Amino acid sequence: MSKKKKTILLTGDDGFSSIGTRLLIHYLKDDYQLFVGGTDTQQSAMGGRLTLKGGPWGEKLIDGVPGIWVSGSPVDAVGTAYKHFGHEFDYVISGINLGANIGGANISSGTFSAVFRALNTGVTKKGIAISWDVTPDFWLIDHKPDENLDRYIEHPGENAKKIIEMTLKNNLWGSDLININIPLTKGSKVSFTKPIANVEEFYAPIQLEQTPRTFHYPCEMMDIVNTVPGTDLHALQKGEISVSPCRTDFMDMKAYNKVKDIKLDLK
Repeated sequence: MSKKKKTILLTGDDGFSSIGTRLLIHYLKDDYQLFVGGTDTQQSAMGGRLTLKGGPWGEKLIDGVPGIWVSGSPVDAVGTAYKHFGHEFDYVISGINLGANIGGANISSGTFSAVFRALNTGVTKKGIAISWDVTPDFWLIDHKPDENLDRYIEHPGENAKKIIEMTLKNNLWGSDLININIPLTKGSKVSFTKPIANVEEFYAPIQLEQTPRTFHYPCEMMDIVNTVPGTDLHALQKGEISVSPCRTDFMDMKAYNKVKDIKLDLK
């Protein structure tokens, strides 16, 4: 009797037919039972936004894999896929995102938020967010479902396959959520990292215009001079794959354990 394949829901914020999703299909389809839940258009930097008024959704095969698309956000896509396919998945893998997702910027990332939402709504118990540190001109591109993947197979494809397989084999190193960033150029070194403290060390800060009064976020990276060793940004600057175990809640357990037995009264 053949061993039942583990199920994986693939998602992300670059669209249901994105290069990153199709690369994961290419490398994982033989060993896992795959499903796709994605957005119908590019939805980078949407974070955990819910489309409360709802919207259209539909079914579509992506490179032979059953999938759904939503006219909404990445977390909408995860929830819709869960309802449509009707079962929990062994894993949710979001990506490969075009653009690094590091530090506190993950709260703005649709890639990261899709996995975080999945872990907090019963869609899965284990999740991986994976991103590729490409230049800003790649961040917001629209992906075509028939785009040739050959130029991406060796990198980031091969490294993504290897680090995902290693992460799953090691049961996410005891974590429920792993955030992975692959450097721009191919390398074999992997570092376990913590997030940078200030995301504006990497991403350009918000810009204000006075006449007319508008704001925008430049699609550009900062000129990095010094980074803190042991951080996700430092690993990428050294050309290493960054692997960051993350919490699936917002609890500061150290602080909580200090105060949990204290009783207060505002009278």
